[in-house]
Amino acid sequence: MIIAECENDQALMYRLGVSSDQIRHEFGRSRVLSVVDRWEKPIPIIGVIDEDPNAGRHPKINNYRLIKGSAKTVSLMRKDDLNKWIIVIPSFLEDWLCKVAKRNKVEPNSFSLPDDPVEMHKISFKRNENAIKFLIELVKTRDDELLEFKEWLNLAVLFHLQKT
Repeated sequence: MIIAECENDQALMYRLGVSSDQIRHEFGRSRVLSVVDRWEKPIPIIGVIDEDPNAGRHPKINNYRLIKGSAKTVSLMRKDDLNKWIIVIPSFLEDWLCKVAKRNKVEPNSFSLPDDPVEMHKISFKRNENAIKFLIELVKTRDDELLEFKEWLNLAVLFHLQKT
């Protein structure tokens, strides 16, 4: 099971091949972390949250250990019980997507999207056709960080399928 913080996170996960029945949407970091903390099933759960530098570090993150990543890249963290994981996107999703796009020479403007992450945040990536095309193009780049993010999401899906 994957717990997403926002709809744009979900939209990216769909484009990375995760089916909608594997994703549950919660509203905000606190709710995602609470769902992951209360998880009792014997299968892994992964919460996906933004670092959100304007809000400060959430205290529940201190209960997780960094497995891979850094403050500047997508990070995988877990609790000691091995079934509770979080993926932390640096800054906030749209900022990270703009960095991935720039690194891979994908211009948001060519999809009629703003190249300003704050403006991009106002767009629903689930409903806006140009945003969907932008995500598809980012996935096609096979960016290392996006591939790693996809790999971590797929681990949760595989564990879930094995247990059902």
